Amino acid sequence: MERNEVFRKMVHMCAPLFALTYLIPEDLGFTSRDVVVVTAWLLFALFEAYRIRKKIPILGLREYEYGRPSAAFWMISAFVPMILFFPLEYALPLLAGFGFVDPLIGILRKQDPRWYPMLPLIVYYVIFVTIFAIMTEATWNVMLLSVIVTISAIIAEGVKNKIVDDDFLMLFVPLVVLWIAGSLLI
Repeated sequence: MERNEVFRKMVHMCAPLFALTYLIPEDLGFTSRDVVVVTAWLLFALFEAYRIRKKIPILGLREYEYGRPSAAFWMISAFVPMILFFPLEYALPLLAGFGFVDPLIGILRKQDPRWYPMLPLIVYYVIFVTIFAIMTEATWNVMLLSVIVTISAIIAEGVKNKIVDDDFLMLFVPLVVLWIAGSLLI
């Protein structure tokens, strides 16, 4: 595995650390956590625009990302509505599932595709249901909801297009599915 690829996978595995944002108090006196999060996203968006325009080399970028927003930008763009509108109980299992399963999918596709999609489905489900059940409660509905979210995440990751990166889709689609199905099941 080349250095850029190893770096990308390590960055993905740090995704659950974004949940630490929930530790920032919502009211910061002079401003709010939401304003800080949106401001940080806007600054990153400005940097991305500058990076794309100047074709600045960054460790971990794929060749095609030099002409469009990076996977990191797309991941953070999915995280912003997560932190603004959803509780930690939703964010942490989604971030953990994404952080470990997306790199696993990349490895499997290159080295042993016969394990795709079954192994990613199993790993994502185990990560998601474990964290979600600990943070909510272990019920049959939580287990069923975890199956639905898992399937949506793996399907979303498989969608390849030139407009929206799968790093956005693998977080945002299951977030919406969790929100809708969760309101029906728990």
